[in-house]
Amino acid sequence: MGLLSELAITPDVFDCGCYESESLANAHFCHLTEALFEDGLVRDLRSGDWSSLLAGASRQWNRRTKELLVKLRQQNRLHKHGSALSIAPTDDAAWCREALQTHGLTPLDAVLATDEIAKQFDIAQIVGSVQELASTRWWQTRGSVRLARNTTEYLAELRLFLTRANWLAFIDPNLDPSERNYSEFKRLLAAAKRTGSQPAIQIHRKFRPPTPGSTVSWTAECEQIFRSSLSSQLKALGLRAEVFLWDEFHDRYLLSDLAGISIPYGFDVSTRPGTVTTWSRLARRASDDVAAEFDPNNHRHKLQHRFVLP
Repeated sequence: MGLLSELAITPDVFDCGCYESESLANAHFCHLTEALFEDGLVRDLRSGDWSSLLAGASRQWNRRTKELLVKLRQQNRLHKHGSALSIAPTDDAAWCREALQTHGLTPLDAVLATDEIAKQFDIAQIVGSVQELASTRWWQTRGSVRLARNTTEYLAELRLFLTRANWLAFIDPNLDPSERNYSEFKRLLAAAKRTGSQPAIQIHRKFRPPTPGSTVSWTAECEQIFRSSLSSQLKALGLRAEVFLWDEFHDRYLLSDLAGISIPYGFDVSTRPGTVTTWSRLARRASDDVAAEFDPNNHRHKLQHRFVLP
């Protein structure tokens, strides 16, 4: 919870008849959707029955609900989850129970409902009211996380990025999979393996002078390091990664089609006890600007070399 969240939303949230006025329903709709497109994924319950219900005409849906569903799909933010309850939900409370049941199978960060439904599930801490969105535990923990500098915590925080993003860019000027502090980076790549189509993976690092006494260029030396460290694993997983070597840069990031995050120490790990770091989600505009900075066609940096693994 914090950098990228997966939510379930009960149908009443989109039903204008569940609010005191249509203008109030629109205000809550806008507040929620703004957050969804910054750092949220939506669980399409019962293998798509949830979105099918909202696309129909059975209730007084907000007029922008269908448009929202289209945009969620286009931006890779709507993901189907199989049925959990034996009987299909027939009211909003049952949809909330369905969401909570799936949470027991695959963790959710929040279940959002209207006040009336949320009050029926006070005992479930992940259920919150869209009418009190800023007070929900999910909302208050968005944006940044403090974590230990070890791969186990990296994998936990990046789970949704690695399993859901269509595109991933690991940006770290010092990333060298042959070095001890980066030797576990391959575990992050392995976690991106999924059923079906695989994500596009990029690795960006800084160019450096060749090793003293080396008889080959550093670009060739670096390419050999990456191939010997990662190629066999990537090939076995059915993954490909493109590596970019740039002139000079300092900041570290993970970018994706879902969100971007700032990672001050990059993807290396530390064995020192108590070593922690702070990861922060980038605003959409900032994330897009960083992506543009590392676009080979942008020329903000000079691209020294690029190659594809395996």
